[in-house]
Amino acid sequence: MSDALAKVENLRGVSYDLKETGKHEIGVIAEEVGAVVPEIVSWEDNGKDARGVDYARLTALLIEAVKTQQAQIGKQSSELARAVRQIRYQQALISKQAASVRALEAKVRATTESLRKVKDQINASQPTLVAVK
Repeated sequence: MSDALAKVENLRGVSYDLKETGKHEIGVIAEEVGAVVPEIVSWEDNGKDARGVDYARLTALLIEAVKTQQAQIGKQSSELARAVRQIRYQQALISKQAASVRALEAKVRATTESLRKVKDQINASQPTLVAVK
């Protein structure tokens, strides 16, 4: 059965009250179903007016539509699992890079402090020049 899901998407469930009894019902509108899946609608002799919907035959269409959806869900689940694995891998890389950045920052601080100490030693070891007049 081709395009079962597309056909089901074009159907509309309705609720209504029967004119004869006032009883509340749910179903589909036969004319609307006939426009989408004419083979499950019974027609008046004039071939234009819908008489009713064969709900038992509608079930076959619904089964195929559900199977299509399940295949789509399975594919999306696989794609989602792949995406989650990729995100976790990238998060691990980011954590490693953050640790490397912290280590480099610590080295920069230590180097800056060492340079400051060297500068202080150089300044302390130079004789003070006195200006002569």
